[in-house]
Amino acid sequence: MSAVGYNGRDFKIQLNGTTIAAVTTKSATRGREAVDVTTDDDGGNRRLLPTPGNRTLDVSVEGVATSNNWTDLRGLADSDTFADITLVNPDGTEETAEDGFFMSSLEWNGEQDGRVGFTMELQSSGPITIV
Repeated sequence: MSAVGYNGRDFKIQLNGTTIAAVTTKSATRGREAVDVTTDDDGGNRRLLPTPGNRTLDVSVEGVATSNNWTDLRGLADSDTFADITLVNPDGTEETAEDGFFMSSLEWNGEQDGRVGFTMELQSSGPITIV
């Protein structure tokens, strides 16, 4: 690693153990839903539990539709199964969800003189493991 930071290419999203081809942008959002336990006794001040009610990991992937990724992504969008997704972080750690990831959307777009692109949104199911 450089003293300045990581290169975006060092953050990878894998499907079934293989890096998804032709990806240009990817992001992951770790969420923690607060549990509000405020009562009248708190004098109008919000009181939260320190442990979240839900922990989530949402992944967004954007790229160029190619013969190497389109069939896999379209098949996943049409199936009723969880995706075997692994996030490979720039520091070398890998994150997975116990059940896998639910594909909540697959969008594709294209202009007359440009590429056909795709955007995919994934949501974790089950506990997240970091190794």
